[in-house]
Amino acid sequence: MSHRDLWLQYNRLAVAARAVGARRIRPLRREWAISREAAIGRVENARTVARHWGVNVEEVQYSLDTQYFGNAPTINPDRITTGTISGRRIRDTLSAPYVRAEPVVEDMNAPQTFGVEFEVFLPEGATHAALATLITDAGVPCHAEFYNHNLRNHWKVVTDGSLGDYSRGAEIVSPILSGEEGFAAMRKVCETMLAAGCKIKRNCGFHVHVGARRHSRNVNFFKSLLKLYRRHEAVIDGFLAPSRRGTSNVYCRTMQTFNMERLDATNQVSDLQTLLGTRYMKLNLESFWRHGTVEFRQHQGTVEARKAEMWVRLCLRMVEAAATLPFNPEVSFLPAINASEDEANYVTERTAEFAAREARVAERVGRVAERMRRAA
Repeated sequence: MSHRDLWLQYNRLAVAARAVGARRIRPLRREWAISREAAIGRVENARTVARHWGVNVEEVQYSLDTQYFGNAPTINPDRITTGTISGRRIRDTLSAPYVRAEPVVEDMNAPQTFGVEFEVFLPEGATHAALATLITDAGVPCHAEFYNHNLRNHWKVVTDGSLGDYSRGAEIVSPILSGEEGFAAMRKVCETMLAAGCKIKRNCGFHVHVGARRHSRNVNFFKSLLKLYRRHEAVIDGFLAPSRRGTSNVYCRTMQTFNMERLDATNQVSDLQTLLGTRYMKLNLESFWRHGTVEFRQHQGTVEARKAEMWVRLCLRMVEAAATLPFNPEVSFLPAINASEDEANYVTERTAEFAAREARVAERVGRVAERMRRAA
């Protein structure tokens, strides 16, 4: 292990330990100028501290983005803002044995699987562990964990570096869900986050993964899904927040930029792995090679159950349409995905709501511009 790798490992352990309450260890923004033996000693000390606080040190997989190491959380697991939960109970939740879920071999006749990721900000003084306990109390098993991409059989609350705040920023990640039981669990989680005072900011997102292993040898499925989303991106933009539209967000980039000729010439699923060039697209295919899913990244952050449920159902519709219906660019979005009446009404209502809001903003801007013109 190189000197830099030792430094990075120390920082990963330090961030994980501080996230669950450790105070006498902190990440280092700059690489240390010490001997290799001293560096190894510090890493071992950090591992001991992290293990003492219930961190599974063998699975620490913190982001290597060093810009966040200087903003490590200093939260206390005994401090919460909702309910009375003992520090001991929170630490028991953190140190509970985690069950790593096995990869799913999808049954073609089984309900389509999905998973969700909510990016939120905790209220002042709240902790990731406290939120996990509240979700568990609502009947949905949940643990607070350090950042990881491991598939679990339970919900988890982890940090998210893209939010820029390891103390209050959180990502609530589901296990594999399916059917109405999955939607019921998601509604409970939303209701708990809302009641706990979780907030959404402009940089929050709501990501949906839809299982795609059943299509692993069907290149036409992936081609149809890409074409479907690209063709109807403007319609989808219309019922989602302006901060997630067009080219306005680097974490969910437009689908208009990939090479259509290359897509048409593709004959194997593996050839699609580098087509988009990044996972930060409105529709991310790279997740297929990592998780066996296609990921829809465009939706803005939310803790509202209806918004979350409707977007998941629309994502499922798009996947189903790509798998079963021939792509026809002449068909409008809602008929193309065979949307239900409830889903179609939701899209229509949200589109009208955003259009009215933008019209009011444009009117106010126009009045201000007119006053400025008269005053000139």
